Amino acid sequence: MNDFIKWLESDGNILFSNVDICLIDKSVGYGLFTKENVRLNEVLIKIPEKYIITADFVSNIKEYADILNRFVFDSSELLALFFAFERVYFDYFCKQLGSLNDETAYFVQWTLEMPNGFEHFLNCRKELMNEKRNESDFWWKSYIGILPRNFSTPLFIYYLKENGNAKIKEIASQLPIETKEKLLGQLDELIIFEEKFLKLLLNSFEGDTFQIAKELSQDSIVFWREICCWAWHIVNTRSIFTENSSLHSVNKQKSCDKNQKIFSKKKKKTDEENFGGSLALVPLVDMLNHSPDASV
Repeated sequence: MNDFIKWLESDGNILFSNVDICLIDKSVGYGLFTKENVRLNEVLIKIPEKYIITADFVSNIKEYADILNRFVFDSSELLALFFAFERVYFDYFCKQLGSLNDETAYFVQWTLEMPNGFEHFLNCRKELMNEKRNESDFWWKSYIGILPRNFSTPLFIYYLKENGNAKIKEIASQLPIETKEKLLGQLDELIIFEEKFLKLLLNSFEGDTFQIAKELSQDSIVFWREICCWAWHIVNTRSIFTENSSLHSVNKQKSCDKNQKIFSKKKKKTDEENFGGSLALVPLVDMLNHSPDASV
């Protein structure tokens, strides 16, 4: 948390002086609590634009632009991919510091086999490290470090377990119609994202995902599915909608040559921009408690 606070204060233009950041629990993460009563129309938090993570921001990072030239992800999927890859990169391929009493730098050992798609990502990043990178390219490291690692949703609890989808559908069947449809819709979204995610990891455009996944050990499959599920939850539980979005999607076009894949960027339709195209994750803002009955 100390690194996160220093990161917030490093800009000098961020305002959060009247709030405390406190750990609620491991499944919720940190929350904001006001130090005193808030007056009507009082500005409680002010976040500079450079802290806001959107799909447009991600698509302009060269490593992800390279991915978007080969694979198709919508805005929410691209954000989830970003959090998945960056978490693994920062956890395993960047120096870690010890406790406050012992800040010795170390690396966490990577013991799994390396999927072709993630190795391609790492090589791309390594090549770009030799170029002059913008400070903003790694601006989010402290933010990712304080995000919760677990969630208490039915999807997170059961999705990765044996017969988990059946259990989720059973839970959904006992819910009111609107809530049931929402949960089943989220299940479908997660399944679709996982399929795309695994195909990217294995650098495969075609084929059955679970057939392709046989290229990886069971430990690797479990690890990457957990990362995928976690990243999907980060986006779907913490994102907000923003205005004046200029995001783009990636559209796969058919080619005369069946073996050739052509990809191009195109603007999202207006109705699409009102949903996935305007998603953003904003540090501090994603810690706000939206319950009017909340008490401390």
